[in-house]
Amino acid sequence: MNKRLARTAVLCVWIALLLSMYAYADNFAIVTTRTGNDTIDWGQLGVTFTTIASPASWTSTLGATGSVSDLATLERRDEGNGWDGIFSIGDHLLWNQDNGNAIDIHFNKPISLGGAQIQDDFFGAYMGCIQAMGSFGSSPVLCVSGNNTGAEDNSAPFIGIKDLTGGNITDLLFTTDVGPNATAINTVSFSSSVVPEPASLMLLGSGLVTLAGAARKRMRKS
Repeated sequence: MNKRLARTAVLCVWIALLLSMYAYADNFAIVTTRTGNDTIDWGQLGVTFTTIASPASWTSTLGATGSVSDLATLERRDEGNGWDGIFSIGDHLLWNQDNGNAIDIHFNKPISLGGAQIQDDFFGAYMGCIQAMGSFGSSPVLCVSGNNTGAEDNSAPFIGIKDLTGGNITDLLFTTDVGPNATAINTVSFSSSVVPEPASLMLLGSGLVTLAGAARKRMRKS
């Protein structure tokens, strides 16, 4: 009986290892081109110069929900109306008022990728960065370089992050390196969490069946 229990334990370990191949592994990729199937337009939080207490709720174009916060207060600005930077004229922006806190976008349903164009609130070169949070803990911090010339020419770099395992991101944190962290972002683009393909599920199921069958044969022989 003890041998059977031991073999059952070994089988459970193998099953856990196989499942881990399809479970989360903190693999991330930087995204520098706007992509995604949904967006968050900050115009919903008020007109330019509106002060926003944290956290504030948002609803995406396709009906996803979440909140935005920065441990203090945020402010709405529009490029060309309260903001002279390198976004496109008329872009609805979210600004952390140079308070040094990261802009934290929380998603009520996990996503697979997300990002926005980012800019520092001072003229000159800067680094715009993003970090993802989720069931995995925290991702590496990924950054792009930018240069705020005030030209209002849509040259603000896009900084995004992709979860290569399918989608366990619950928060996106945006920061810049000047100010410190005098950060503004425009529309957030994102994609919802990816469901495993049927072929992957079938492969997983067949693997579990094979392992279970092999274990039963070994127990009968013993």
